[in-house]
Amino acid sequence: MKNIFKYHFHWRVKQPKEQFWTLFADTNRFNHDTHLPTIAREESINGSGLSKVLSFRKYGIKVVWEEEPFEWNFPEQFGVLRKYLSGPIKEMQVFCTLKSTADGFTEIDYKVEATPSNLLGYIAIPIQIGFLSKRDFSRAITQYETKLVEKKVLVDVFNRSQLSTIEKARLKKRADELLKSCDQHSRIDKLIELIEYGDDIALHKIRPYEIADLWGDDRKELLKLCLFATRFGVLDLRWDVLCPSCRGNTAKVTHLENLDSHAHCDSCNMDFTVNFHQLVEITFIPNPSIRQVSVGAYCIGGPQVTPHRVFQQIIAAGAEERFQLSYSPGSYAVVKAGSKNAHLLRIDDSSQNHRLDIIFAAEDTHSLEFVVSPQFEFLVTNSTSNDALVIIERTKWIETAATAAEVSTFQTFRDLFSHQVLRKGNAMAVGSLAILFTDLKGSTSLYRNVGDATAFGYVVDHFEILKQIVSNNDGALIKTIGDAIMAAFLKPKDALKSMVESVIQLRESGINSGELRLKAGIHYGYAIAVNLNNNLDYFGTTVNLAARLEQFSRGAEIILSETVFTDNEVSLYLKEIESLVKIERIESAIKGFDEENFYLYRVLVL
Repeated sequence: MKNIFKYHFHWRVKQPKEQFWTLFADTNRFNHDTHLPTIAREESINGSGLSKVLSFRKYGIKVVWEEEPFEWNFPEQFGVLRKYLSGPIKEMQVFCTLKSTADGFTEIDYKVEATPSNLLGYIAIPIQIGFLSKRDFSRAITQYETKLVEKKVLVDVFNRSQLSTIEKARLKKRADELLKSCDQHSRIDKLIELIEYGDDIALHKIRPYEIADLWGDDRKELLKLCLFATRFGVLDLRWDVLCPSCRGNTAKVTHLENLDSHAHCDSCNMDFTVNFHQLVEITFIPNPSIRQVSVGAYCIGGPQVTPHRVFQQIIAAGAEERFQLSYSPGSYAVVKAGSKNAHLLRIDDSSQNHRLDIIFAAEDTHSLEFVVSPQFEFLVTNSTSNDALVIIERTKWIETAATAAEVSTFQTFRDLFSHQVLRKGNAMAVGSLAILFTDLKGSTSLYRNVGDATAFGYVVDHFEILKQIVSNNDGALIKTIGDAIMAAFLKPKDALKSMVESVIQLRESGINSGELRLKAGIHYGYAIAVNLNNNLDYFGTTVNLAARLEQFSRGAEIILSETVFTDNEVSLYLKEIESLVKIERIESAIKGFDEENFYLYRVLVL
């Protein structure tokens, strides 16, 4: 009898390997699409925490195995070793490679080596892997190729509806109501198609920015549509808490008040503090009355589970290994799983350094910085007494995540979900925000001269103009304070641009002239989100300083802190509009900050 069964499957697809990798290396999806059962996690089994014990049940038999971490090098190869603790298989190794061809195709080699543990294994392996898996693998590859060619990554290429007649009618009714309030006909049609024909994996976590990128659409408009769709019962909103290491979900809540300030990642076995600017994102799922979406885990460790990691390899204790790598320019980190330190790696087209040498010692060393060319040799040494999982990962955060910090500065969210606030006493870091405060010069005398009703009409009109312009520039009105507003933006340039446009439009409307003149101040820096009077508000030194800047404006002037004025995007914008503004630098103490003087910049809109 054979001791090891070896299988070699080969496919040739039309797409470049980088594109096909996104589906093929998504092992959770691939296992789902090839009819493997869902898995359960049993326990960790060793001190290093690298291996995991997993199980599934098939044909009434529970199969348990120890799974080492997947190894991969994006976008060329990945593989995994499984050592079975029960069931008909003793050991199985999977190794896949993707190679580009001269004519633009990709050659895929999928190799499996399986060792039976008993007589059943000798019977089951040829049937399951040699026949059933081979058939299912080929079918999945063909479907992936079709999805990519027809640009239908998210929906069924055979147009098989997943809804019952009643669910279709319910979806149509709500979509018609949505269309009346949100005039985005073509986007709504695509969203309805996604809900009806998308598979569960595509729908269990809808990221609006990811969908927008796939459709070649505007990210903010897709987010706006998803928010409106939630109000009309087409989608449900969720807040996902992400692990800062693996970037996987650790918790899901439907309301901000249910967020905890601390969380734990089971996969990484680490505790962390939750923040708004990276670790909380908004996602959506179809409303269960329209479509029930249920997704189990089919794989918990493949390359696309942590797509920011471009390289992951197990280096044996005391071993030295070499790898030829090729990655796009950018910032990366080289880490050893379980270590508190990370080496910074910058890949630069202009670098003449083609080799990266790193030694991982028993004790964590200081973080080092390296610069290499896009094609380089990686020489890694594990001088510890335990196997080490070495990772190279992009430091840039998830590009398709709409973070809570960003959503909270989105006017549509503020308008539709004002009830979404943090639990009282709970605060979340939001990273850096541009905070804007305004006031109306001359409003007091205006009330006295023209009467309360007429003056109040001017003030209300000015609020509407400011709110619209702030929203158009990716900001959100946080609150009004008498004749003033507080607004927040992710970028200082957007805050400044909104105020320049506001001064001009108020002047054209006749409001920002005569007695009434708009004053504004902008500061940029770290802030925290809090629940203030049942409103999602911001607090901290940045907010306090921003609130004191508009007092230096003499009307039709925007006061910028030095942090804002020296921002690169702000500098470029001021050069673009230099004929419209006059800039003056002043130095002054600020109330509440008496220990120092500040350089401030008056931007007068001519």
